[in-house]
Amino acid sequence: MNLPELKLKQDCPTIWNSAFEILERIYKIKDAVISTLAIGNPDINKIELNEWSLIEHSLKIYEIFYGITKEVSAEKYVTFPKIILFVKVMSDHVQKIQNSEANNIAEIYDLLKSLQNGIGERFEDVDFNELRTQATFLDPRFKKYGFTNESRFQATLKLIRQKIATFNIDNNEESVPPERAESESSSTSIVWSCFDEKSKEHLEIRSSSAAAIIETDKFLSEPLQKRTENPLKWWKERKHCATWQLLFLENGFCQKQK
Repeated sequence: MNLPELKLKQDCPTIWNSAFEILERIYKIKDAVISTLAIGNPDINKIELNEWSLIEHSLKIYEIFYGITKEVSAEKYVTFPKIILFVKVMSDHVQKIQNSEANNIAEIYDLLKSLQNGIGERFEDVDFNELRTQATFLDPRFKKYGFTNESRFQATLKLIRQKIATFNIDNNEESVPPERAESESSSTSIVWSCFDEKSKEHLEIRSSSAAAIIETDKFLSEPLQKRTENPLKWWKERKHCATWQLLFLENGFCQKQK
């Protein structure tokens, strides 16, 4: 039959992908299985045509879950940004098949509905965790493209800018030269002291907010890093950027590289 010599696989409860691999293997050698059962074991209940069709559709559905499991298992450390992205990919994949003709098959309809409900229940707040969304934003491989929707990206962008503005205020206060402070103090008369005191805070907020917008816009305008590259290496090469490093370290994203 010019088919590769392959053995059927057995189920292994401790291996997540074993069920997929069982179906994938038996479907790959479908003709050999049908012929063997017909010739050597005619009394055994055969897999009917509609059941082969269900196997085929099920493989197309489960292939995304199989791929994500392999992706997670292949890495020593899985970073937060991938969680949001994987949930989006799974949901979009299921939705795409729900919009196809396969959804007209009752068993496939029930399977897709169960999977979509399961994704929604398990990962309902996946992009509402601040630590996770900030990690996604700061990952040069994903940035805004790692979010499930624009509103969550904008909320995270706003939060990041607020934190950068806070860092800038602290840094500005510490970096004012003594001679400059003394000069400003001596040149301020009683006429302006009250106004200067009231306007000082607003001037600092305006300048720090503007700096935060400039820094985030610059970061977002840079090309995305390749998906296979190390984001920690990217950040290490930009360690001169104190503001970003403070934000990066504050959220615990800088782990020791192995």
